[in-house]
Amino acid sequence: MAMRPTSKLADFPSAHNVGMYIHNTFVVALEKLKTEIENAPGKVSCTANRWTADQTKMGYLGMTAHWINISKSGKWTLHSEVVGFRLLHGARTGVNIGRYFVGLCDRVGIMLHTHSKLYTLTLDKTSANDTSCENQLPCLEHVCNLANINVMGHITKIKAIDTTSTIWDYSPSDLNNRVLDGRIDVIATIRTLSIKAINLFVVQADQLYGPIMTQHINGRITKKIPWTDFSLNNANWEHVKDAMDILADSNRVLHYFSAEKQPTLCCALPTLENLQLAWEDKFKKLRYSLYHAAIRDGLAKLIKYYTQFDEKPVYILALFLHLHFKLHYIKIAWGGPEEQQIEINQGNFDTKDWVQEARIIVENTMEKYWLTQPTHVVAASKTILPDIDIKDLESFTSEFDKHCCTLLSQNVDDEWQAELQCYLKDVPEDMTSETNIIAWWLDHVKIYPTLARITIDVLPCQTSSVPCEQVFSSARLTTTDHCVRLGTELLKKLQIIKHIWHPELVNYACANSEDVDIVTLSEFKQVLSAELELLEWERDLPVLS
Repeated sequence: MAMRPTSKLADFPSAHNVGMYIHNTFVVALEKLKTEIENAPGKVSCTANRWTADQTKMGYLGMTAHWINISKSGKWTLHSEVVGFRLLHGARTGVNIGRYFVGLCDRVGIMLHTHSKLYTLTLDKTSANDTSCENQLPCLEHVCNLANINVMGHITKIKAIDTTSTIWDYSPSDLNNRVLDGRIDVIATIRTLSIKAINLFVVQADQLYGPIMTQHINGRITKKIPWTDFSLNNANWEHVKDAMDILADSNRVLHYFSAEKQPTLCCALPTLENLQLAWEDKFKKLRYSLYHAAIRDGLAKLIKYYTQFDEKPVYILALFLHLHFKLHYIKIAWGGPEEQQIEINQGNFDTKDWVQEARIIVENTMEKYWLTQPTHVVAASKTILPDIDIKDLESFTSEFDKHCCTLLSQNVDDEWQAELQCYLKDVPEDMTSETNIIAWWLDHVKIYPTLARITIDVLPCQTSSVPCEQVFSSARLTTTDHCVRLGTELLKKLQIIKHIWHPELVNYACANSEDVDIVTLSEFKQVLSAELELLEWERDLPVLS
């Protein structure tokens, strides 16, 4: 642009023009976001977390919103947006952060003076969550990380060599540095070797033939640490492999909780229970006897938070709304009336019938949604159905259609109870935990209208605060050393705009790599023939003296 003769100074982007463009785009995006949330058919679930910039040490509050969007064609899709990224002033207490959170919700229309569309809030700091609040959910990924920390506390003492001085003085022969029945700490050893080797090869070569480290006190040699102390045998590597097997179980769970394009709350409790069962199975095996204390501490951390989930009705609702689980999973995992009676006979009079407790939650929720649904829906559901002869039901294509029609013909006055009974007895044969639950409810919204409205609110709930962490990763790419003077106002606008622009960006490197040029062998022969002719022509040229 600078080389064009007709270019003017106004054609070049200035800091002011770029700032105004970002501001105007931010205002338009915010209004569009507010309209989308207002037109959302269900409630909105949010995630929130704090983040501190490395360069400026300023604290920010990040916030994302999630809801189900229904297109004009009637398709259901999970929708997520970054709705807030704001600088935090004052004390970082729950009350102060709560004020900022309410302000961000008010700005985009999630919480207004007249009504609120907020359904659940997922926070990262699990230990700081208020378990008495039904709609405040813990980050299950953070729960798994806490369990991993308990396990790793037995496997390695890496924290003992965090500083440079202790790295040089670290000796595997010291019993205090040993882990798990006196075995060598492989992780700390490898880290120490890598740091020491880099420094040793920089100095003179003759130092490589002496001890790896010689400790001096008052000018006198007190201890020599030989290279052989850091030798790793086959037993040590087996020790590493067993530790990797234990951590692989939790790693699979972490990947599931990080999923973005599918609902994760429906399978949250079964997934967490699968991790418990995997670790309990390893605890019973003789091969992992060395890790009994590590696995026990990890399980204790999982159970600590797992026992609090019964205070959150949304977990029960999400489990119930998945065709693969419903109330059957509650009975198998938590127990029903039979298990309650066994516990009472054993002297535990505080035990509960968890199937009945779950059913009460479901019935109360359905009754609440039934009373608040649109008037035309209630009127349509109370329409008197024509008498249906049971013999005519033989023409229906499936047993489910027969059962559903019979229920509706006999229990019209039961309102939502008939819908609940119909859903409980509906057991599709092809339903698994991997089934696209959103697509299933889209196909059955007319059969279960009340449950479908509950589904629209429950499925967007987040099991982890990973969406917020992704916002912070994006902000970290912006707040580099070269952009320290960017300013907090411009930064918060950029984070929201970047998330909106991201789906429209084109990765030209990836697009170009997908384009494959098909070249035939005949083309290479033609090129080779031309090269040979050119070579002969150059040979025939006279040599200039």
